[in-house]
Amino acid sequence: MTDERTDSVSRRDLIKTIAVAGAGMGLAHLGLPDDASGEPVRLADEAPPPSAAATMMGVKFEPRDVVRVAIVGTGLRGRSTLNELLGVGNVKITALCDIVPDKVEKAKAQMKKAGHDYEPAVYTGGERDFEKLCARDDVDIVYTATPWQWHVPVCVAAMKNGKHAATEVPAALTIEDCWTLVDTSEKTRRHCIMMENCCYGYNETMVLQMVKGGLFGELKHGGAAYNHDLRSILFETRDEGLWRRAHHTQRNGNLYSTHGLGPVAWYLGIDRGDRFDYMVSMSTPEMGLTKWREDHLPKDDPRWKEKYVTGDLNSSLTRRQRGAPFVSSTMSRARVHTVASTASRERRGCSRTIRHASTSKVAARTTSGRRSTSTRPSSSIRGGGSRESVRAPAVTVAWTSSWRGGSSPACVKGSRRT
Repeated sequence: MTDERTDSVSRRDLIKTIAVAGAGMGLAHLGLPDDASGEPVRLADEAPPPSAAATMMGVKFEPRDVVRVAIVGTGLRGRSTLNELLGVGNVKITALCDIVPDKVEKAKAQMKKAGHDYEPAVYTGGERDFEKLCARDDVDIVYTATPWQWHVPVCVAAMKNGKHAATEVPAALTIEDCWTLVDTSEKTRRHCIMMENCCYGYNETMVLQMVKGGLFGELKHGGAAYNHDLRSILFETRDEGLWRRAHHTQRNGNLYSTHGLGPVAWYLGIDRGDRFDYMVSMSTPEMGLTKWREDHLPKDDPRWKEKYVTGDLNSSLTRRQRGAPFVSSTMSRARVHTVASTASRERRGCSRTIRHASTSKVAARTTSGRRSTSTRPSSSIRGGGSRESVRAPAVTVAWTSSWRGGSSPACVKGSRRT
């Protein structure tokens, strides 16, 4: 953030970033038609009045000898994050909440196994029991790993009760809800954090430090992708399968953009002197979920009544305020799980591209049904015919250079809230 930028501009920049990152929120939820004709479509001029409070960007957390954490949503993701928190010193888990009591009991057992031999408060009394949790006086920050539609209600309840809030991605599903998070944070002076874990991976932070050190000059372009075949998970009769597939019946767009988008936004200085300004997004037709259903579900299964509208592959081209484009892409058809990022720079008449695609030990099913696994630990910086390799754990240099789209583009202009 530069000294010349005012608080209000910083706040507008922040929300525009969230809005564009939420290409996955779908055109209908942006107030735009899903069957856009190709002509630029812009958001309505009328916007909610701005908050009178100053931005929270750059505001430090108050120091604590022991940080008291409450968790709303103790399913797979919630317990995964709980495991990380239990490995941090001076952290106490004071409250747990989930509508499924068994999942809370699993979290409590996890705590005891890690040596946290005390009883957290438990809330399992229904969908809004988290409001009681947020009203406690022994909580510093509330972390939510609930289904997406509950992220905003939990965060708002936490901040209004004087707690900082942390949420899994996506933080919100509509422009208005994005503003609600920002306004509530500024008015209550509590932080609201989107927990995009891919920003903090080994390779992502390594590249970020290289960018800050000026190794690549001025970056001109960035690209990111989240390629993950989630169909078997979406059709499960437990956990994410109980709620996540529903979003594929409601919205067409990039539903999960921030894994690839977050790190590159950092590299390009988004909200640190630059911002996302204008977006064109398009999707291929939906075929992947329908095909998976045909291959795996009996005809009398109630899920045959569902109609899926999210395209298999979405490509979004975003213009930064400083003029260089940014590309984000995601797909749901069969492909090895990869989170990829690129950033390009130009200096003295030549160009160089920094590419990295983060993956762990990857498993994928081929069309024949056979299972394959691979791990490729390498990273590369390419330019001018030369290649310099940097060895690093859990990285692959594999990169999809072709961005495929459909025939239904739509353009979105950032909200001009002042």
